[in-house]
Formats: sequence, C-alpha cells, structure tokens
Amino acid sequence: MSKFWKTVIGATFLLTSTMSQAGWSVLGHRDVYRVVLISPADISNNSVYWDAMRTLCNKTFCNVVFVANESDMAVATSRQLSKQERENALMIYTTNSGFSWNCSMRPNADNCFQW
Repeated sequence: MSKFWKTVIGATFLLTSTMSQAGWSVLGHRDVYRVVLISPADISNNSVYWDAMRTLCNKTFCNVVFVANESDMAVATSRQLSKQERENALMIYTTNSGFSWNCSMRPNADNCFQW
C-alpha cells in the first residue's frame, strides 16, 4: 500500500473518531445546521454540548442543532428545519445569535426558546 493511501486511511479514521465522541455524535446536516445527537444519559451534561461545539466549529462559522433522538430530525422533507424539529431540539447554536436552550427542556435557562 502506498504512503498516500496510508495517509488517506489514517486521516479518515481520525476524522471519524472526532465526529463521534462520548455523549454525542453527528447525524448530518439540515439547512445550515449540523445536527448532533446527544445521548439520553448526557442531555443535562453541559460539557457534552461544549465538547461537540469545540470539536465541530471553526473560528468563523458554526450552526449546530442538538437533538435527543434521530427521529426528531426526520419529520420534514424540506431542507429547512420544521416547527416540529425546532420544538424537539435540545439546544440551537448559531454564530450570529449564540446559543439558546429549549424552554421545555430547561425552563430555568435565561436564554431559552419556545415555538
């Protein structure tokens, strides 16, 4: 096997390992958001959210929606997030607006959203 292919395979394994960390994994993209699945045991663990954002976001752009179930993002056929998908989101982070928690999940958060 050539050195090139060994490098490509190694980089693929490295990328794959960073996309699935303890407590979270990337489901894919919807609209401008990267969709991140949070394991049920870690829904209340703030460090899991911040770990995902540190791993996935670069210094200039980041839009992430966090969900607890894969099915929460499979209800719409359009690329844009539906009202139901936004209701099911645990947290939404955007470069322009910062982060907002779902009020039904975190009613005491000072920066929560309701739909």
